[in-house]
Amino acid sequence: TSYQDETYKVMGIYYDAFFENRVMKKIIIHPAIQVLSYGISGGTFVNPFYTCKALESIEVEAGNAVAQSVDGVMFDKKMTALLAYPAGSTRTSYEVPEGVTTLESHAFANSTQLNSITIPNGVKSIGAQAFADCTSLKALDIPESVNKIELLAFNGTKMNELYIRGVIED
Repeated sequence: TSYQDETYKVMGIYYDAFFENRVMKKIIIHPAIQVLSYGISGGTFVNPFYTCKALESIEVEAGNAVAQSVDGVMFDKKMTALLAYPAGSTRTSYEVPEGVTTLESHAFANSTQLNSITIPNGVKSIGAQAFADCTSLKALDIPESVNKIELLAFNGTKMNELYIRGVIED
């Protein structure tokens, strides 16, 4: 990136970098991006695209050391954490892949088209506001492997049914 005849290397995407961007439909993340959206308090991942309600696809180019994408959804490099689901996707259902153990903060936030999400046994934690404002989501089955659900995980949903199979820590 250049600014006033100076060249800068962009290496990270931070929390709220794209706050309320209403037009972006697709983002392609370059392999040079090494830092992905840690919140103001640090240490906690926050989906940097959760307010981008038109975003239909998140693509991570091959060779990125920290993330990858599958079908337009962003995961960590090990495929153990679902980092960001594109809020503007027109899918009505989504199945979290086997091997994922964490649904990060704001992972599905504002995904108003989703009415069904399948969470596999093996997921251990659900981040803060992970399903916030998923207004079409009517029911969710939390597998027994989940032992941590963070603050406001279901804030703004209109679910009729939430089935939690496991024991949740304080």
